[in-house]
Amino acid sequence: MEDYYIDVPYTVKLYDVDLRKNLTPASFFRILQETAGEHHVATRNTSILDSYLQGYSWILVRAKYHFSRLPQYQEKIVIRTWLSDIQKIKAVREYEVYDENQQLIGSAKKLWAFFSVEKLRPAAIPEEVFRGWPTHKSTTLEFSRKFSSKLEEVDYEVKLKVRRSDLDYNQHVNNIFYVQWLREVLPVELENNGVVEMESKFLSESKFGHILTIRRSKIGQDGHFKYEIFNDTTQKSVFFADLRLNV
Repeated sequence: MEDYYIDVPYTVKLYDVDLRKNLTPASFFRILQETAGEHHVATRNTSILDSYLQGYSWILVRAKYHFSRLPQYQEKIVIRTWLSDIQKIKAVREYEVYDENQQLIGSAKKLWAFFSVEKLRPAAIPEEVFRGWPTHKSTTLEFSRKFSSKLEEVDYEVKLKVRRSDLDYNQHVNNIFYVQWLREVLPVELENNGVVEMESKFLSESKFGHILTIRRSKIGQDGHFKYEIFNDTTQKSVFFADLRLNV
């Protein structure tokens, strides 16, 4: 391992793919989350859960990814991750995805905010956490400066109730489920096409028992569409994404 990054090998499992053997967005988010956890342990010799037990945690604010091609079932890939920026209350994590031939096939970027579990608001990263984190330059993948977080036109929507199994150790809905619920609003004929691009914002939390409305816009001929989750219980937008299917 170089000073700033860690490489984590992964074999795409059966539960990671759709009927066309494409890696699903939810599985990709899960793999990224676990890879970040391994980097945290390798660099700090502590887990992310240790921070939570000390009264602090991380919340995902923005995420973006792009694939030139999607990993397939049983394919062996390598996820490389590092931090490109860490400031008082936030950190930017980068990812690259390589195939067995060491060819770059995808990249991702996530913006995380550090917060106090007790006060439920952003908090300064403690010096012992901040100190010593190596950083490196970012990938060519950048967050869009002008990124709308409102769905202007609704083509299809469904409602669901948050279950206990949807919650993470912070006791709110894990970001993976916001991505997984995309399947609830995709047309049957397109649900296995694979999502090759996604840029998203995480706007507010959802908890056990909350009623959510999952909706999307019309899907263009190029595969582009918008996706939104609205919390009917809190009357707040929860999640918004701009995606492109492989069509």
